[in-house]
Amino acid sequence: SDRALATMSSMRTDTWLRGAGLATWLVCGVPLGAELSAGGVPPERAAWALVGFVLFGAAFWINTSERCSHVGRTRRIALLLMQVAGGLAMVGLTGNGLPGATLVIIAGQLPMVLSPRAALAWIGVQSLALVVILVYTDGRIAAVSGGAAFAGFQVFAVATAWLAHSERMAREDLARSNAEL
Repeated sequence: SDRALATMSSMRTDTWLRGAGLATWLVCGVPLGAELSAGGVPPERAAWALVGFVLFGAAFWINTSERCSHVGRTRRIALLLMQVAGGLAMVGLTGNGLPGATLVIIAGQLPMVLSPRAALAWIGVQSLALVVILVYTDGRIAAVSGGAAFAGFQVFAVATAWLAHSERMAREDLARSNAEL
């Protein structure tokens, strides 16, 4: 037990967040896989949903890689927009709300590129888009309640990520100050 805790604490927070994001993305693909195997989605819709799944995963992988941490803000925003398109495509094309969880993964990445106010506006827009899609697939009541639930999860994710980002920046500043001393 103590050994497991020591191993967990030695791993970087970024590694944990990336792993959680990838696991969530894979789970969001389960309804798509089930629909494909059961033939529940017309082939053209299934193909586009699969494209959305792959698009989200690839953009998330790139945006959370070590190499991408130093690229420009515009490129990171483009990768986030690709993730939004992929996640919403999975929801709309499968008629299943579970892939809405991909929006929570996106929210967790927002503090790296946006101010808190801009991140909340982003969450509002992508949540509204989710509600609009869910109205057509699940009806109004399910759309509003599902959209509100995912919006709450997104705000929690962005707040948690913002706290982690702020603490990391403070540690780096402290390390620089100590080095100067």
